[in-house]
Amino acid sequence: MNSGIYCMLWIVTWLPGQLTQNIADSSNQGLKQIPESNFAVNVTKITLASNQLSVIVDGAFSKYNHLDNVDLSDNTITEIGALAFNNTILKILKLSKNLLSSLPNLVCVKDTLQILSVWQNNISTIDTISSLVNLVKLNLNSNSLTYIKSELFHNLSSLETLLLRNNKLTTIGNLGQPSRTLTTVDFEHMDFTCDRELCWMLALNYSAIVGTCNSPAEYNGTDINVAVYLMDCYAISKNIQMRCTNRGKKENH
Repeated sequence: MNSGIYCMLWIVTWLPGQLTQNIADSSNQGLKQIPESNFAVNVTKITLASNQLSVIVDGAFSKYNHLDNVDLSDNTITEIGALAFNNTILKILKLSKNLLSSLPNLVCVKDTLQILSVWQNNISTIDTISSLVNLVKLNLNSNSLTYIKSELFHNLSSLETLLLRNNKLTTIGNLGQPSRTLTTVDFEHMDFTCDRELCWMLALNYSAIVGTCNSPAEYNGTDINVAVYLMDCYAISKNIQMRCTNRGKKENH
């Protein structure tokens, strides 16, 4: 299906020492839009934290094809265009402390993005996460998530850190492939139900899981990693009803 979004990725080559790191910091300047000519073309990191930005339009960073790190934290951003980071080689994106209600479409950096921080927004849906196949760290702390489609994570085979504390989740299904690579999964400060839905966590390192159970009563206050090991995840419940029929069988008197 053609989504109508066309991204361009520049292949940048240079000799060692030819390009040095170029950092631009325009934080705390009361900016309401991104300045068009403030940054060098070969800039590698742009910081625009603690301003008054509300919308990041398509093409906002497209002319910076060496750009791999952007910090837009502590603004009032509600919308980010799908082509905002077109032409970049973005690896790190910080969007914490904004007003996003859903995870932005980052399809133009799906092959390069490794660290995404969106803590303390109003995010309730993360349907676009499945395209970020090289993501290593995802910080979703302090959002409004009530449910996560676990299959969204099945392609994230490089994911090592998943931070979900201070959301409204009560459980989470099998994440699939990432369960082999995850070293930290944070479920702290949520009303988590510890039942056999969490048995997939046995595939994780014991120390990887952070958080405590809220229910059922027998596990209230118990660390999730402990509860998972206490559950009989391998038990099979069977309800067998034995009925005897003697069809066609004649009784002898």
